[in-house]
Amino acid sequence: MRFFSLILILAVALSLVCCGTNNKPCEKILNGITDDVKNLPAGKIYRSHSEAGTDGYFTESMRKAMYGEDSERYFSLMEEYALFVSSGEPCEIAVFKCYSATDARSVEFMCMNRLQLLRVALNGTGFSSLCDGIRVIREGRYVVFVMAKGYCGNPQKAVK
Repeated sequence: MRFFSLILILAVALSLVCCGTNNKPCEKILNGITDDVKNLPAGKIYRSHSEAGTDGYFTESMRKAMYGEDSERYFSLMEEYALFVSSGEPCEIAVFKCYSATDARSVEFMCMNRLQLLRVALNGTGFSSLCDGIRVIREGRYVVFVMAKGYCGNPQKAVK
């Protein structure tokens, strides 16, 4: 009986450690990343919790323009998100929190497609070098996309 009790206690302790995953709000992570961008251009932050018609609402047409016609499939995998999109020179920072690590893999794929789209769109412009510095990272249930001139931070550290 003592052996069973010891095993049960160890199992509970292990599950608490394993399940003690990061639960930072996306906007907090986004703010941490934007703080590490030198000369952040003017832009707007879009949040998953913004209501339609309010400031910060990420419309379906914007979502499709940025992430493709099938973007709804990817956004349905997200618990929340926060994005910064500049209004002048190209600068995008997005933080997506998915329901599971498996969902995060799919959202990472969406971000890699976004990276390729930007490479094509910015090819031959004065901004094409920005694509070489794009970072897409997946950390647990989070996916971070950073395209920002002068970004000197570490997106994985911002998530943790």
